[in-house]
Amino acid sequence: MQSRYARVITMFAIVALSACAGSVSKNVANTAFPYSILSADVGQEKYPRVLIAHVNFGKPSRKYLRPYESRVDEFVRQHLKEAGFKLVSSAVFEDEWSNAVRRYGNPFNPTTGKINQSSFGKTMNYVFEQLRSRGIVDAVVFTDLIEREISYGSSVNRVARWDGVSRKVSTQGPGSGVPSDFNWAQSAEAVSLWLNVFDMNLQAVFQSAGGIEVTQALSLKSTPKFVRRRNLLGNRRHIEEGVSLAFHPMIEMKGYPGVAREPTGAAIQ
Repeated sequence: MQSRYARVITMFAIVALSACAGSVSKNVANTAFPYSILSADVGQEKYPRVLIAHVNFGKPSRKYLRPYESRVDEFVRQHLKEAGFKLVSSAVFEDEWSNAVRRYGNPFNPTTGKINQSSFGKTMNYVFEQLRSRGIVDAVVFTDLIEREISYGSSVNRVARWDGVSRKVSTQGPGSGVPSDFNWAQSAEAVSLWLNVFDMNLQAVFQSAGGIEVTQALSLKSTPKFVRRRNLLGNRRHIEEGVSLAFHPMIEMKGYPGVAREPTGAAIQ
């Protein structure tokens, strides 16, 4: 049987690859992330007590996104509560994470943004062992904010579509408009909520993503170009939509734009 430590390393590699699997399409349904769910009963009845981890299951979010992590987590927390889950304080995870870091070192290098996989595996294994021994948590939810590359392409209405959402282009700054020869096919940056749920045996039971918003606006100053938006993640409806998409079908989303997928019935890969 694969050890929990080895499972973490394997899952880390799978998560890193899956997080890059977003697609861009003219059809919103086609862009809904192909979620993975272990079994049909993954939900509140099987995992009534959940905890939101304060770290990513993967590399840290881009620096400009980190100030908004707690804001998105509040929406996640509310979504879970409304679905009947009991939220265990994240401080429990933070305490055990700090203990593990003292033992094995910090797996995240803030300077390079890279992860020491060996340290990450040992740290995560230690944290879950301690949580399991406490008997107060049934599942841990990781809520990574990940960057996506999107394009407005040939859309007449200048709409970008990814991870189940559609967003119109945002402009900022004074200017005389967009030149007719502007390259709308060029890439711009967007953010999605990347969700991973693990049980106390460090088995992945659910994995999905939901688009939130385009993080760049089209600056009309001088030569039009995409620049970082002044106000990020300020649209409540966009965050709520991204959270709902990311949790479906663990928490059913009314009007889900994607297609139903069969439970894996085995470890998510």
